[in-house]
Order: sequence, then structure tokens, then C-alpha cells
Amino acid sequence: MKKIYFLLLLMPFLTGCATGVAKKMIPKLEQPKQEVVENTTKYNVSLEKIGDMLYQVKSNDIYIYISPITNKTAAVGKLPEDIEGMIKSAFLNMGYKVHIVTSPEAFPQNSEAYVIEGEISEFDAIRAKEASANIGLSFGKGMGESEGEGEGEYSYKEIHLGLDLRAYNPFTGEYIPFAVAKNKITIKKIADSNKISFFIAGNGFGFGGQAKVQNGVHESLRVLSEASAVELLGKLKLLPYWTVIPNAIPEPQVINNFKRKFHSLSTEDQVIYTYALLSKYYPNITPETIDNYIIRFKREYGVYPINADITPELFAKLLINLPKTELKRSISSKREELLKSIVE
Repeated sequence: MKKIYFLLLLMPFLTGCATGVAKKMIPKLEQPKQEVVENTTKYNVSLEKIGDMLYQVKSNDIYIYISPITNKTAAVGKLPEDIEGMIKSAFLNMGYKVHIVTSPEAFPQNSEAYVIEGEISEFDAIRAKEASANIGLSFGKGMGESEGEGEGEYSYKEIHLGLDLRAYNPFTGEYIPFAVAKNKITIKKIADSNKISFFIAGNGFGFGGQAKVQNGVHESLRVLSEASAVELLGKLKLLPYWTVIPNAIPEPQVINNFKRKFHSLSTEDQVIYTYALLSKYYPNITPETIDNYIIRFKREYGVYPINADITPELFAKLLINLPKTELKRSISSKREELLKSIVE
């Protein structure tokens, strides 16, 4: 009886050991090049910040109609058939300068208006690994053998979800150049974990994070929708949208496209955009001192010729170095708050 009782006590230990062995049989998850960090799954702050940028560049109000964003994959039943509601919610959280209309006929005449269309373009379970292990124990030394046994299983899955968004002018029917958000989310799920890790990468930026398992594919799709909405608005309005998404990094192609589009802005708009970006570097700048700060920036960051001319090269350099500058200011602000709390 004592042996049986002892074996019962050992069973959880054996099962745990078996699971540990099974884990070692599974290849380790390859993390994305960028560090996966703990993020919330709702990017309301990012949506609000991109809306604030519209005020900073003195943008006109924008009117948007969102077409049905349907599931074009073969995964019927595994995904929502239409995520138009998710996209609408994302744009509605951007603030009062972004207006969502119920139909294209509702656009005010001579307004800045866009129709957004797209689809869920990919759903693939590209990788699934499983392993099991059995650990046994026997003892007795010839005085009556007894055995104990435990089994453990361990698995992980990797899923790819793709979302494409585009924008066109409803008055001319012309698609807006470079206004495309084509992103893919990679979801990695470990069987005995209560979380999934995810990584978004596409033609505009990349970032990673974690979400609770119960949120699953649908919540990951919402994250993808919100991040893609931020990117699309940023491309429509030449805004450095990557600075409002945690750990996002812009691709060089995006900077080049912004640089090209800067050519088409009026002189007045070029000044407004340059001033808005320079204020991120130099909080003390005023409209009267903009020339001095342009020269100062060019000298500090190696933009030639070093004069007060506003050029696409200046605009691109402002965009490229902005994330580092904002990070430095954030760290400095936290230090000041810490010192203030200590003194008080």
C-alpha cells in the first residue's frame, strides 16, 4: 500500500518531467529580429496620436468611406467574413479631423475625401510542431518491482494573417500613389502558455508584442487593423506614423516615397510640415526663428547645402532621425519626473 501511495505522489512529478523532455524535442521559436515586448493589444493611444499630428500640420478635415473589408482567403469560418467594423472603429478613434461617412454620396463637395477598400488576404497555419515523451521509474531491488510512468505533450503553432488596405479619390476614381498598407501578422502560440507572441511586418514598418491566448486570432486581427489604419492615414498625409506605434521602424522605401511626395506640396505646406518636425527636435522654435533652426539642424545632421532652404532631403532627414530624438526626449522627461519625485 505504501508503494502505491508513493507512486501516486510521484505521478505529477513524472508528468512534469515528461513535458520538459517534450519541450526539448521541439525546436525553439525563432524570435523576430526586433525584440518582442509586452504591449497592450489595443492601440488607442497610437490612433489618437496620429490624429493629433493632423492638427500639427494644420490639415483639412478628412472624410472617409470604408468599403466592406472581406475575407478573401480559403479559411471560411475561421475568420470574420467582414472586418469593416474594426477599420471604422480604428479611424473613429483618430479624433475630430477624421470623419467616417455612411456612403460615398455623403461626401461634402470639394472636401478632402477618400474611399478605403481592402481584404483579408492571407490565413495560413504555416508551421505546427508536436512532441510527446514518456518517463518511467522502477524500484524494488528484487523485493517486488513497482513502476511509475508519466506522459507529457508540448506543441506550438505559427499562423500568418495578411491584411491589405488601399485608398482612392472618390471624385476622380484615381488610387492615391503610395497609399497602401499591406501587412502580415505572425502569431506564435505555445501549447502550455497562456499567451501568444505576434510580430507585424509589411511595406511600412515592423513591430512585435504579446496578447492573451483567449484573444486569439480575432484580437490579433484587430491589432493588425488598427496598425494598418495608422499606417494608411500616415501615408495619405505624409505623417511619421511609425513614431506613434511602439517599437515600429519605417522602411527606407517609405522615406523615399515621402520624399518624392514632398515635391508636390505647396511652398506653404512644405514650411508647415518642416516646422512641425523641427519642433520635435527644438521645442523653443518659433515661426520667426525657423530659418535659424533649419541651419542648425542641417549642420548637426550633415544636410547640404547648409542654408535655410527647405528641401526634400531636409524633410527625409527629419523623418529618419525623429524616432531617436523622441526616445531621447522621453528618457530625459522620465529622469526629470524621477528627480522631481525625489526632491518632493
